[in-house]
Amino acid sequence: MMSLKTMTYICQNSLNQAMQSDGQTCHSNCCAISSPGLPAVDGGVIFKEISMPARYIPGLIVFIALIFGGAYSYHVESSYINGMTTTKGEVVAFGSRSTSTRTTNDVEKTVNTQAIVNFVVNNETYRVEGRAMGYPDWVLGQDVEVYFAKHNPNEARINRWDEIYFFTLICSFFISTTILFSIINFIVYKVRGRPLS
Repeated sequence: MMSLKTMTYICQNSLNQAMQSDGQTCHSNCCAISSPGLPAVDGGVIFKEISMPARYIPGLIVFIALIFGGAYSYHVESSYINGMTTTKGEVVAFGSRSTSTRTTNDVEKTVNTQAIVNFVVNNETYRVEGRAMGYPDWVLGQDVEVYFAKHNPNEARINRWDEIYFFTLICSFFISTTILFSIINFIVYKVRGRPLS
């Protein structure tokens, strides 16, 4: 358990014969305020014990790391397209990260999570691969907008929210899941008197 008991003990060990703000003589854990003319204040009011089960500490660290990771990812991914130019492109194929399955009727079904897009700059054709989130699914022949760097069109990114902010969205998902679990845990604690974990 993490605790601030040490601070309370310092108060208890202080010699103090002052009066409390309610006019009563100070008891054992009363702390005098050093400023002249001010009444002593009950140490129990100033110092409140703060405790947290040790098993929650790793989860708290991970949650804070996710927040910083999400903020950093957003900064990096936003900076990547900053100053880029946009042009039109076309989905010409699906990448290796797309998955292919067969239905019970032996019909092949592809989950088109990764698009491969061709686009033209100065009469030259360039290609950009998607980042494999793919919702909604890509469609062959679909027209899309592409960000590219003028000095090097090979530096490009498909202009769609899951393509631009891929890692930011992953961090956001885990942050949202953690918050949702915490809310459920709190409700369970209020209902049955003890948390889920």
